[in-house]
Amino acid sequence: MQYQGPTAGQPARIYNWSLNIQHEVKNWLIDVAYQGNRGTRLNSTMDLNQLPTSLLQYGSLLGQRIDSPAAAAAGFKKPYDSFPGNLSVAQSLRAYPQYLTVNSLFAGFGRSWYDALQAKLERRFGSFQLISNYTWSKSLGYGHYRQVFGQGGSPGATPQDYNNVADSKSFMNMDIPHVFNIMLAYDMPFGKGKKWLSNSNGFVNAFVGGWTIASVDVYRKGTLIWLTTPGNPLGNGVLFSPATKANHGTGPIRTGIDRTTLDPNNPTTRWFNAAAFTPATSYKLGSAAFYHDDFRQPAVFTENLSIVKRTTLFANDRNPVVLTYRADGFNIFNRTNFGGVVGTIGNANFGRPTAVQVGARAITMGLRLEF
Repeated sequence: MQYQGPTAGQPARIYNWSLNIQHEVKNWLIDVAYQGNRGTRLNSTMDLNQLPTSLLQYGSLLGQRIDSPAAAAAGFKKPYDSFPGNLSVAQSLRAYPQYLTVNSLFAGFGRSWYDALQAKLERRFGSFQLISNYTWSKSLGYGHYRQVFGQGGSPGATPQDYNNVADSKSFMNMDIPHVFNIMLAYDMPFGKGKKWLSNSNGFVNAFVGGWTIASVDVYRKGTLIWLTTPGNPLGNGVLFSPATKANHGTGPIRTGIDRTTLDPNNPTTRWFNAAAFTPATSYKLGSAAFYHDDFRQPAVFTENLSIVKRTTLFANDRNPVVLTYRADGFNIFNRTNFGGVVGTIGNANFGRPTAVQVGARAITMGLRLEF
């Protein structure tokens, strides 16, 4: 059932603030900033028909038919005469027993928190240009992902207990605390009009002039893995919760193995400690957060290189004929960036990588004639 209550359609409130310091030294720009953000009344979907957690005390009785002797012995009876006898005790105890899920659309209970330190270094002029930035951030939230309808089951948007949504506060699923990017371009100082070999003849200039080297490099932490108890034991027939948290186990989350040592073909290389988390026990709420800072895929390091050669075949003021050759190398150092680490509790492959996050080195080349 879909329902729109008094909060439906109310606008969200986003509060932003920042502090920024810039300083320029010759052709270099240094920029350091703090960025803060708080979101309230964010679009969210709430199930108004979830059972209170206090009813977990009845345990397996919740799954009994309402017309069963066990239900009668415990003092439970139909909430109304036409209530089907084959439905469960749990269904009879819902606020609206005649319905299944009662989705309150646009409920507006979602909240978010974001804080970041951002640093940037730029060189904008001359034959060498560079833009680099580093972000150290934290994104927290609950009840909000990126959907308006049907958020049930969405990582980061689903509480374990709709009667206590603040309990689901955790990292946002898109949280990446460390990101470092470098983008640079360098026009080689050879050939006509350059520092070296500027007086070379046309034949020599055709070979040594017009070269540009550029790169885009990314170094970041891995993405988070949603941590839940497999099978959602608090789902149908119990609390009707869309997700069940896990519990903390023993030992650290990470095994301490280096990411470059991971090998999908070696079952002994595990990124996570299998004992770090355990499934929630029957008819109990899980206590571990949906996301943990150490429970994420391995970091990703990648460098992409581009070499461009521009040769003017016929020079004129209006339409020069230019031949451009370029070679682009992706993951040029062929770094091994394994990922797809299994994070399902109880899975025999828990902690093992299954795939690569960045493909093997690839080089493409092309020619273009401009006239």
